[in-house]
Amino acid sequence: MKINKFKKFTETYGEEFGVEWHGSYGGRFFHNGIAVTAESTYGIAKFVSSMEKNNINLGSWDHEDQLGYRQIFSWNTSKFNDAKKVA
Repeated sequence: MKINKFKKFTETYGEEFGVEWHGSYGGRFFHNGIAVTAESTYGIAKFVSSMEKNNINLGSWDHEDQLGYRQIFSWNTSKFNDAKKVA
């Protein structure tokens, strides 16, 4: 999976689910990932379902955290074949 493909998908379809692109994210417990923000867990679950229907096979997120009124959901950089460029 290319990060840019995931970013374009998020920018195209994310608004429908309350999801926005965040990009590179270093979270708690040494997590290093690529993230989106969402208004709710329900919205991100629907977004992941839409990803799968569009052949974006990242699976469920690997890390989540709070950002005030929004939540951040992140996938490990190891799931992206071009992650070394953003690490």
